[in-house]
Amino acid sequence: MADATDGFAYRMQLIGRRAWTISGAPDRPVDMTSAEMAVTAAERHLRTQVYSDIWDSLDQIDRHVLRVAAEHGGTVPRSTLGAAVPASASSLATRLNRLRRLGVITRDADSPQADVRLGTLAPLDFVNEQLEEAASLESGASAELAVSVAARRTAAPRCGRRLKTKDAYCILRAGHSGNCRSR
Repeated sequence: MADATDGFAYRMQLIGRRAWTISGAPDRPVDMTSAEMAVTAAERHLRTQVYSDIWDSLDQIDRHVLRVAAEHGGTVPRSTLGAAVPASASSLATRLNRLRRLGVITRDADSPQADVRLGTLAPLDFVNEQLEEAASLESGASAELAVSVAARRTAAPRCGRRLKTKDAYCILRAGHSGNCRSR
């Protein structure tokens, strides 16, 4: 279970809570089966409640940054990214700083030329799935899938609660548990 957290504190909380519930603790110990089920359940929660909400909040250029990183296996040199993304150098730098604060990317150093890596909140496999889904929707190969995806995304509107931070609103789905979050 500790290896599955990948150093992400929220994932550790999710896995621990799910393991506790699945095993029936404290009456029964957490065994390997309940631990494996907890890891799977926590990852499913992250994909549907966290990663997808963040992905939905990104614009096309943000997604292009993630696409370029994914095409390079999750880590891309800053110079390559600059050549591939349709934005000025200062606009790209501002965007990368915002994406880093979101946890979508990380940088190996504070240097402007440091490599850009996909972050905890945008794992490579998730980004690839989103890009494949977008490509299949764009190609028109699956109109039925497009309708179901659109229905799923419009079925749960955003919370939108105003936060204490100036001009910030909650980006999570309406009815979410826990505290509100902004970008």
